[in-house]
Amino acid sequence: MEDDRPLLGVYTTDMDGKKCNDQKTPVERGACVTGIVEGSPAEAAGLKEGDVITAIDGRDVRDEGSLLDVLAEHEAGQTVKVTYYRDGKKRDVEAVLAERKEEDHWKSMDWSWNDDGTPYIWNSGPRAYLGVNGGEENEEGDAGALVAAVVDGSAAEKMGIKEDDRITAINGTRVLNFTTLAELVGEMEPGTDVSIDVQRGSERLTLKGALGKRDEMTWVMPPMSPLAPMPPMAPMPPMPSLPRSNGQSMTPEERAEYERDMAEYQRDIAERSRDMAEYGRDWDEHRREMDQLRREMQHLREEMRGEVMREMHVEIGTLEVSKEERDLLKNKGVTAIDNTLTLGDLSCFPNPSSGFFRLQFDVAERGDLNVDVHDASGERVYHETITGFKGRYERTLDLSDKGNGTYFLVITQGDKAQLRKLMKQ
Repeated sequence: MEDDRPLLGVYTTDMDGKKCNDQKTPVERGACVTGIVEGSPAEAAGLKEGDVITAIDGRDVRDEGSLLDVLAEHEAGQTVKVTYYRDGKKRDVEAVLAERKEEDHWKSMDWSWNDDGTPYIWNSGPRAYLGVNGGEENEEGDAGALVAAVVDGSAAEKMGIKEDDRITAINGTRVLNFTTLAELVGEMEPGTDVSIDVQRGSERLTLKGALGKRDEMTWVMPPMSPLAPMPPMAPMPPMPSLPRSNGQSMTPEERAEYERDMAEYQRDIAERSRDMAEYGRDWDEHRREMDQLRREMQHLREEMRGEVMREMHVEIGTLEVSKEERDLLKNKGVTAIDNTLTLGDLSCFPNPSSGFFRLQFDVAERGDLNVDVHDASGERVYHETITGFKGRYERTLDLSDKGNGTYFLVITQGDKAQLRKLMKQ
């Protein structure tokens, strides 16, 4: 479960047309550099915030994802040619890829175990925590992470960060958006002293304090039905032999006994076939559960060892659903979204995601519960109904076979609903 991808040492995001970090560029495709890891190969090579990486060793880099894919084809210690744009000019530089430092994510896990010795839940160790929820980005493209809410008692509240503030830098490193903020905080340890630049209306402030900590993730292994034991493979019963082998006719008594033996033989064969068919069905079910578990473990590995994990170190807020998107869903027959359904501890993470979203919430009142997912055109791509549900809901929504883009999660009970926007990328 290790991340074998070598380290270049850049924080990136996708291009916004022909803009990167509010700077115009001559290209529309590439990985926009939003920050440089201190002491990394990127820093040694002279790469800077605002550069646009378009190729590694001649392989096209179209966006943040393709940069990760290209780097995955190399090994630590290799020298690569990085092609990038700066100030409108195309440049090349060589960088020696480094080995990714082993983090203590896996060492810090707290495993629990079922009675049969299988793990069913773990918590990762403490992570640096700021305590802000991200808001909808300004349409004018202002740089910085817009704060939609501040978590009570968090480090952010103690520093004096407020709702509607825009965090523009942390420890002198520019913050382009909320993802950049998450990455920067994710590289730090709990208790680290930080200096945060904030734009509050027309006022610029510098707020200081120490990051908090929290246990970042809990993962529950789905229940696995026990595999039925293999039915005993008794030897095939011998086929009854004819009482006469010399061509003489059988007496009525001999024929009746022979027919009874044949009927018993056929019953034995039929019972054996039923046992094998039942075992086959049990095995198919077990195999499906194992495949689902394997997909969830793969998703978990990507979260823990990949770029997604960095985004989860800061509590990322809900992506706002516009009025036009609400109207689109209404036109597709989605009802009750104007009446808010109250759900306890509602979370769906990570968001954005590669296709797996961990959904959990508490339902206080008993009633028929519907969980639906609609694509960007409003068509329903997932549906679940639970009759008379009350209590804790936990599922992993699997959209891995769907295309990248925007999806809408609609949770309804009675005439009330909760609406969330999901991003698959």
